[in-house]
Amino acid sequence: MPYNLDCPEYAGMTAEEKAAAYPSAACFANDTSYLTSMAYCIHTYCPKNVKIYRLEYFWEVKMIYDSEDLTIRWPYLEALAQVNTTSAPKPLSPEETVFNRTISIDSTTYQSYMNGVKGYKEVAKNESMYSILAFMTCVMVPIGFSLLRFLPLPTSFRSKVYGYLIDPPAWGRQHSVATLGIGMVPTRGQALFILYLIGINCLATFAGYPNYAPNGIFPDRHYELMRHIGNRAGSVAFANIPVVILYAGRSSVLLRLTNWSYSTFLLLHRWTATICVVQVALHSLLWLRIMIEGDSYPLVLTYPYWYVGVVGTVAFSALIPFSMLPIRKIMYEVFLITHIVLTIGALVGSWYHIIFLYEDKGGFEIWLIIAFCFWGLERVLRILRISRYGIKKAYVTRIDDKYLRVDIPDVDAQGHCFAYFPTLSWRVWENHPFSIVNCSKGQLDGESVIPSSASHTQSENEGAISPAEASASKEMGGAMSNIRQLRVHSNTTKPGITLFVQNCRGMTAKLAKKADTGIAIPVLIESSYGPRRHNSIRS
Repeated sequence: MPYNLDCPEYAGMTAEEKAAAYPSAACFANDTSYLTSMAYCIHTYCPKNVKIYRLEYFWEVKMIYDSEDLTIRWPYLEALAQVNTTSAPKPLSPEETVFNRTISIDSTTYQSYMNGVKGYKEVAKNESMYSILAFMTCVMVPIGFSLLRFLPLPTSFRSKVYGYLIDPPAWGRQHSVATLGIGMVPTRGQALFILYLIGINCLATFAGYPNYAPNGIFPDRHYELMRHIGNRAGSVAFANIPVVILYAGRSSVLLRLTNWSYSTFLLLHRWTATICVVQVALHSLLWLRIMIEGDSYPLVLTYPYWYVGVVGTVAFSALIPFSMLPIRKIMYEVFLITHIVLTIGALVGSWYHIIFLYEDKGGFEIWLIIAFCFWGLERVLRILRISRYGIKKAYVTRIDDKYLRVDIPDVDAQGHCFAYFPTLSWRVWENHPFSIVNCSKGQLDGESVIPSSASHTQSENEGAISPAEASASKEMGGAMSNIRQLRVHSNTTKPGITLFVQNCRGMTAKLAKKADTGIAIPVLIESSYGPRRHNSIRS
């Protein structure tokens, strides 16, 4: 139906403003011309075997968008009674600028608008389906593949699969090493799943746009695709947000349900986040073009949903450069704080974007609620891990000009941990990952020998070690060869752990100032993570 109604809210508007305005639900529900014209259209084109109660349901619930709290002026049959059905009303002529009488719709126009409605409904259904598909498969596929390890396959076949398809680097001779200075070389198994992530998101973003022609709602197919793809990109980006947060969690349930390492999920976190940012940018750019081409850009700039959406888009986009490997490696503390601030900005901007746009009726906030639940569960589990040990004391010893040893008595942990040093910085939430040298009670009765050759062993959890630690792994071998054998002494029978730290900048530089002072530093330990290792430094 035409939208140029004579609405009360149009009083005082110019002709151009009226042409650009869209009638409110209250205007539709009370406008005589609209209601009588709709009643005549239903009477003319709906099949005669459709029950009256179904027509009344459509009239009261479906006909006018956002009319839940409104009472339509007339029921369907009463509106139809206002029309002389024996003589068809005349169609709206091009000269008529105001829709102020009962009109009829010819069959060609009716079919074109029905095509538009069918296409719009199918695209909306596909949008929901593909968003759920992207989310569910990104969560369930890792679990499904990890279950394959329980199949009774021959050992030789399993070894060949891992040796040729899973474990080798995707290119070159080493994985988990920097490439082009911006990222890490994945294994072939990781690369295959990354390709799957890209493929499923391309499918979810660009598939499922039927073309019903002629189309009265979207006569221009190019314009129709811009709108639909712009909306779909935003919808699938919302579905990816909880996946991004789930992959980043070091206490994630996926780590429990799969045999995949934390470093693998961190890699997938970065790739999924990149895909999500690309989708957000595509959504914003397409709608920016639509608004500019429709001469609506100056007006839409005044709408709250638009400018909070801009805030969200900018925050999402800034996450990419501020998360590059050089930033994480050289300025880890800067990376950490900007990552938190930008993520909060992106999520808050996204939340208010859909609240202002859909007024709690779009359903997209469900994805953000799921993401917030994942984030909250992760924080609760971290607090529980920290509370296991409480506040402990750390003693710092200088090995040489580059490396420090941090001994933490009365802690029994394995693999790697995250250490918080709340007295070294006002940023008490900051934590750094470290590999652990285990020191059990029985070993500390004597001494524990750490062979220098062990420092060259590559861990599957390299991604969980801080950038400073990972970059120093090769140099650590040289330092250990100079020392030959490092003996960890203790005059107590309490268990404890030892961390080796490269003296760089930021927190590690502050830690170095406490070396060899004999003064204990308060420390919180969040552990244990990664595979259990015994008396070795594995970087």
